[in-house]
Amino acid sequence: MNKLSKHKETILYLLLLIILCFVFFFSAYGRFGVFFIDTSREVYIPYAMNKGFVLYKDIFNIYPPLSYQINAFIYGISGGNLPAFYALGLINAVIFISGLFASGCILAKNSKLFSFIFCAFIISSCVFAVSHTNYIFPYAYAAVYALSA
Repeated sequence: MNKLSKHKETILYLLLLIILCFVFFFSAYGRFGVFFIDTSREVYIPYAMNKGFVLYKDIFNIYPPLSYQINAFIYGISGGNLPAFYALGLINAVIFISGLFASGCILAKNSKLFSFIFCAFIISSCVFAVSHTNYIFPYAYAAVYALSA
């Protein structure tokens, strides 16, 4: 219990960032990416993989296969609905922001407030941007998975 009280400020800031992620997610829900231009590839390729098409043999693609394999697995479990991809993006966003906050605390000499403000800025300007560069339904999931890793 002593360790918990010792890190109470860090836990509080991290919970606030996660709550901020959920607020931004639900306020911009359904407006991530331009589905009919490029981001539809992120849904179509896993769909085709689950229908028996082979990546790089039947499906031409320029990105690495891991993100499409993960998405095909999630697509198969969820029954192929778009909100599953949104939920996957939200999970990735929370993982990314948590890692960024922890890295910021280390680099800023344990200045949790500075790291919190920096992460809140990243959330509002990058992670939940209503464009094809967001992290929820991005242009390429490979980049989002790489950031989370």
